[in-house]
Amino acid sequence: MKSFFLSLFLFLLQVSCSFGQDVITTIRGIAFHAKIESETEQTIRYKKTDNTTAVYSMAKTDIHLIKYENGSQLFLNPVLPEPSPEPKANFPLTASGKPATNAFNRADTLTLKELYTLGKADASIYYKGYKEAGTYTFISSFLFWPAGMVTAISTASTPPKARNFTYPDASLGKNPEYVRGYHGNARKIKSKKVWSNFGAGFGTALGLAILYVSRQ
Repeated sequence: MKSFFLSLFLFLLQVSCSFGQDVITTIRGIAFHAKIESETEQTIRYKKTDNTTAVYSMAKTDIHLIKYENGSQLFLNPVLPEPSPEPKANFPLTASGKPATNAFNRADTLTLKELYTLGKADASIYYKGYKEAGTYTFISSFLFWPAGMVTAISTASTPPKARNFTYPDASLGKNPEYVRGYHGNARKIKSKKVWSNFGAGFGTALGLAILYVSRQ
């Protein structure tokens, strides 16, 4: 019985304390209970309500409102508005839910990040300008691998030519951020294909040489 009354007393004490606390609301709209220890023109010092002895400090520029335990209030700063979401792409869709073929003709409906990402993705689909460099590298590495190595280094380090770029929409080719994403990925694709063809040419020549020697 004594333990029951002790628990009840502690519960009522906790409830009464909660009503005697200050409430701080930040400019982010977050409110929490605290016990304000002291204030200056720039900051407040407070304790949290978890019965710890730690004292915390907060700049008044980060506070929207203080509700004191005596009922008075102090307005300091307005609550910050919610950040506006970035405008999203507004592509027309086909009946299957996929973007229509003319879905990418409005660069102004995309954010800069989306334009850059779209440029990289389109380069993976439409850029085929690496074939000439890849073919030369394959032939030279097949005939004489040191020459193939020189060809691979030269062509892989050379940026793709603009005439080899194919855009799904001409208007996108005029947007700097889209072009930056497209060109950057096209250069990576070209380099990867060139070195892949160097390995294929050298490997083919080596395999034929081993086959020839084994039959002698």
